[in-house]
Amino acid sequence: MFDKKTHHVLVYFQTQCQGGLYKVLDKQDIIDAMPRRYGMTMQDVCDVVDFLQRNDYIVLKYEDDEQICLALTPRAYGVLLKDSSHTEKPKFDKKIYWIVGIVAFLSAFLGVVAAKYLGF
Repeated sequence: MFDKKTHHVLVYFQTQCQGGLYKVLDKQDIIDAMPRRYGMTMQDVCDVVDFLQRNDYIVLKYEDDEQICLALTPRAYGVLLKDSSHTEKPKFDKKIYWIVGIVAFLSAFLGVVAAKYLGF
């Protein structure tokens, strides 16, 4: 749905715009908050903001060369909530399966040995 740059910008907006209120943000602060590997520029920030506004993820009150005033929409919160629930998958430890398998094997083996010595 989003590329990684857009997703990171949206997550940053969520941390800054709490409770659906409008917030004035510096574009340079947005660039500084993004991972360096993305190489964000002012043009990239403008493109991401335009994309998010066109697709009803944010509402812009105003935008100039250095600052923007925005609020997140319920649609943006829904996407962020959906993304966070998909990334939190339960992690199973494979060691426990090995331990249970070994214990089950040894129990069965000892049961057979005990039955053989007791004459069953």
